[in-house]
Amino acid sequence: MNKVIFLLSILVSTFACADLVKLSDEGIKLNIDDTEWSCVLDEDSSLIWEVKNDEEGIQYKMSTYTWFDGKTGTENGKYSRNCFWGKGCNTKAYVDAINKQQLCSFNDWRLPSRDELLVKFVGTINQPMSKLVGTLNGAMSKFSMVLSSLKDSKS
Repeated sequence: MNKVIFLLSILVSTFACADLVKLSDEGIKLNIDDTEWSCVLDEDSSLIWEVKNDEEGIQYKMSTYTWFDGKTGTENGKYSRNCFWGKGCNTKAYVDAINKQQLCSFNDWRLPSRDELLVKFVGTINQPMSKLVGTLNGAMSKFSMVLSSLKDSKS
């Protein structure tokens, strides 16, 4: 099963159409009405997403990271000082810290690929649009039946 780090605090409401399951810090599935969880399992893609939170620490939602994968990007520049450990706030260090912590009992976290993010984004947009189109089709069908009935009653 793939695990992916992603800022979910902003996107949870837009993914309401997906089959999402809350996970505890130990990786145990929780009930939908539980109020504390650390990760979310997307059962459609089998990806597990990290959830950001309000507490200062590794999952703090206000922390930012510069891109660095060990080969490209900036390991420790002037913009990589906005995380709870204060320096070297880059994506490689972040993934290493999450894996060391064994968030939700996993130690093989990684960043999502561009395609994974794109599929998730398109799916987020597509779901409400599909529902809107279905609603409009149903309304137009009913409207045409009403018009047809009115025409028949006047004949």
